[in-house]
Amino acid sequence: MTSLQLMYSVACKAYGEKLNEMWETDGEWTGDGYRTFDVADLFLSNWELRYVVDNGIDFDSFLEWYDYDMQMLYGIDLGKKEARRINIDHWFEGFPEEAKVPKAERERWERDYFNGIK
Repeated sequence: MTSLQLMYSVACKAYGEKLNEMWETDGEWTGDGYRTFDVADLFLSNWELRYVVDNGIDFDSFLEWYDYDMQMLYGIDLGKKEARRINIDHWFEGFPEEAKVPKAERERWERDYFNGIK
């Protein structure tokens, strides 16, 4: 391992530990080269984990974004034209509520997705 790789590894481990401390969880890196962190059965990218830690995002606020993002993925899979993902930073930096897909519609997509309705 090069010194640069070692520094990256140390930084990733520190971010994971900090997130676990913030959320009182026991998440861990998935073993894919520090690309994915598994915490509370949720998967965060390296970028998302860093954003959460650097900005002190609490678990419930994160979960609101995460659920929305998952529902957008269901909508995309169902071919819904209005299904558009919102990056975590845009979400927390003031993405307008009126531009989001309404909750009832997102929940319908989720039901349809799991019921195999296209």
